[in-house]
Amino acid sequence: MSAENAAIVRRFIQEYVNEKRDAALDTMVADDYVCHVTGNLAGDAVGHDAWRRRAAVLRAAFPDLQITIDDLIAADDKVVLRYHGQATHRGAIFGVEATNLPMTYTGIMIVRLTDGKIAEEWTEASIVGAVQRLAARAGA
Repeated sequence: MSAENAAIVRRFIQEYVNEKRDAALDTMVADDYVCHVTGNLAGDAVGHDAWRRRAAVLRAAFPDLQITIDDLIAADDKVVLRYHGQATHRGAIFGVEATNLPMTYTGIMIVRLTDGKIAEEWTEASIVGAVQRLAARAGA
């Protein structure tokens, strides 16, 4: 089960986040998915809408966002990944207008899977701080 869950999470990051294949949402995320993420990009949304809202904000601000998994550990129904994201700041996010500067941020994500689908996620990421640093560099 652990290896299968790790493969699902790895595939989700690649297909949905990096390649922006929206169909991956339906096949890899549970209908009642719950999101606990730094920056609250999804608001109070649950299910596929939570990921759709979050992706819309991230894609508008960072259309070239790519996530690289640095470490991935799976046990029972959970997968933990340490990752870094790289992107160019092309749109407003967290009250900061586009700076057109490149940025990198890091994060740790814990994902719980049920019946082969991502059911719940806890993520702590440095994206808010990274955007604030962009604003300072741009003199905003």
